[in-house]
Amino acid sequence: MAGRILLIGLTAWALLMIAPDLYRVVDPLGSAGFAADNDGRIYDVRGPFAQETDSPAWNAGLRIGDRLDLTAMRCVAPRGDACAALLSVLGGMGGTQLVKPGRALVLTILPAQGGAARVVTVTAQRRPVGLFERFVLLLNEIAGIAFVLAAAWLVWTRPGAMSWGFFLYAFWFNPGQNFVYFLMLQERPLLMLAQELADSLAHGAACAGFLLFALHVPGDKSERRWRNVVRGLPAAGVILASMQLLSFANAFGYPTEMLSRATFLTDYAVDGLAIWILLRRQHGQPPQDFQRMRWVIWGCVIGLPAYILSGIVQSTSLWHALWNQPSIPRDLAGILLLIYGTLGWFVFEAVRRPQVVSVSIPLRRITMFGLVLSVPALFAHQQLEHLEQMLDLPSWAWIALASVLLFLIGRLHELAVELADHVFNRSFQGHRARLAALGDKILHADNIETIERLLTEGPRRELGLASAAVFRLVSWLYTA
Repeated sequence: MAGRILLIGLTAWALLMIAPDLYRVVDPLGSAGFAADNDGRIYDVRGPFAQETDSPAWNAGLRIGDRLDLTAMRCVAPRGDACAALLSVLGGMGGTQLVKPGRALVLTILPAQGGAARVVTVTAQRRPVGLFERFVLLLNEIAGIAFVLAAAWLVWTRPGAMSWGFFLYAFWFNPGQNFVYFLMLQERPLLMLAQELADSLAHGAACAGFLLFALHVPGDKSERRWRNVVRGLPAAGVILASMQLLSFANAFGYPTEMLSRATFLTDYAVDGLAIWILLRRQHGQPPQDFQRMRWVIWGCVIGLPAYILSGIVQSTSLWHALWNQPSIPRDLAGILLLIYGTLGWFVFEAVRRPQVVSVSIPLRRITMFGLVLSVPALFAHQQLEHLEQMLDLPSWAWIALASVLLFLIGRLHELAVELADHVFNRSFQGHRARLAALGDKILHADNIETIERLLTEGPRRELGLASAAVFRLVSWLYTA
């Protein structure tokens, strides 16, 4: 009972963090138009706006290379406008952190060229958000909610180390976004810092949980050779939680960009270790479990690289440092998170089903879906923003249009899969027709002997099954 109460509480918290971002589909948030790393260095003064002259930060006089004065704005006492402003802009996600439109941020800036610190007021403006970006956000939120609920369902129906480990991972690392949730905390520094502490604990538990899942899937048991690794998971979780917590020390005036990057790289090392464990444990598994583990492995191979890249472009300045681009593509992170959602689906199917078919079937279907989606997505990305400018429709009408578009793409995907099966699986189609004819003969048989003969000779003759021939011989010997 205590476990289920804990599960309900954690699930509610996870949904509370990501579900409010559905609001952004209807009413986008604002942006100050700049991004600063965890050392306070400003590396982007355009943000999501079309050009620098549209950015509030640029118009307020901020330039690349300027620094936030972490010491002057530090949250030594977790209250006041300076502390709230600092917590609102540090570690910008997607190029800039999101704030309420019209909110004035009073910042203490150290100029790049040197000199005394100056106080700058930046007033956030509503971000320009196109229809395609809203559509991707809607899909991300649906995928994030489904990701968390699927993991919670596995714990509810199959409680154990395997399902709990994956739930702890899904609780924190899911495709959903949480800008609106943190928006409600930005102007309350004490609550924001308490949330950062809870974030650190959840982050450490998620990383340890993913390794626990990899060590127990698919039969919820771990081999003796991994015993020491299992024992070391609590310590690993504590270390990762501590690193995450220390990266928030910039709120108290300490630069933490290198530590933040080390935390991200450690997360990626955990992902790589989990895949390595799965590959090692796959050998020697019974055939059914071997196939289920293949599903998990393919889900990790597809989903984790997409999630890693989305984390780089959303929460670090590595994108700017490596590619020297002024801003990231606005839809890139969302599309990567959608691909990452594949991991949740593969794991859910592999755990809940005692038997799964070849992993090549869903991979073919995913490939077909990607091909079907690519054309309308390309059209949407290039044309729908122009259509939005031409048609002055309310936000709910665009949401309805996006839902219809998603339904039509889904139907197109189903038709494309059926067509591909018909073209590439002609032999299977022939077998199905012959078996249907055989079934019709069995239904119209007038005695037991005819039914038995059709059941034994039919599969052997129509499909050429050796097992049917053996069954026929055994049946003949038994009756004789």
